[in-house]
Amino acid sequence: FTWMGNVGALGVILLMAAASFAVIAFFVKRGAGRAQAPRLVASALAGLALLTIAVFTVRDFDVLVGSGPGSALNWLLPGVIILALIGGLVYGAVLRRAKPEVHARIGLGNEAFQLEKAAESEAARR
Repeated sequence: FTWMGNVGALGVILLMAAASFAVIAFFVKRGAGRAQAPRLVASALAGLALLTIAVFTVRDFDVLVGSGPGSALNWLLPGVIILALIGGLVYGAVLRRAKPEVHARIGLGNEAFQLEKAAESEAARR
């Protein structure tokens, strides 16, 4: 139980770090970097702190899972997160190539649902 709980905790730490860096990319991409400078600095510091925590978590994973130093579990369990990342990237690339209209709606949230609903009602009227 605690093995996968620790893998999940490490995954959450890495996702929070990624979100911190995504905030920076979001504002810089839209040209609002200068106006949002304090938020960008805070996001960068948070992302770096979270990455530091992730490094220490992986380094001391044997303590967290009780496997002992030198155990293969110390690298195999955190490797599950890397496999999930690779799988997600591959799936995204396949989806972009095979179903570009579905891929284009990723991240739109409710807006994608509304667009789909409008397209269906438009098709029904014809």
